[in-house]
Amino acid sequence: HPDIAAAAQPLAGPAQTGVASRAALIERLRQLAPQIATARPPPKDTLKSQIVARLRGLVTIRRIDGDEQTPAEAAVTAAQDDAAKGDLAGAVAALDKLDGPNKAAAEPWLKAAKARLDAEAALRQVEAALAASLGNAATAPGGQGG
Repeated sequence: HPDIAAAAQPLAGPAQTGVASRAALIERLRQLAPQIATARPPPKDTLKSQIVARLRGLVTIRRIDGDEQTPAEAAVTAAQDDAAKGDLAGAVAALDKLDGPNKAAAEPWLKAAKARLDAEAALRQVEAALAASLGNAATAPGGQGG
């Protein structure tokens, strides 16, 4: 069945490497949220800049709601809310809006989440091709269907 094989082709890569489960992605987002929301550009090569960067790394304060959130904090909060509701695509969309260091901090998670969404889409295509194939076999002359 070439149509089923074509639908399954996008699953060849994930079959070799695997994809993260939705539960694992939600947990990883929870762990990465502070780093994503508060990511800063790398410090300059001055001693003062490096000391300030290290001091900032000791304590992270992140607003989790309210009007005082930065755009990055709001995006992370929205992504976590979407992920908690099972809307992985919404979580990806929320973090895709980030830029600069925040986007760079989110990139590994985004890559894993997009791989999961792509695998799920490919599986839906395989299911549709299988259903069509079974439907055609059942209604073909000499088939079991009616």
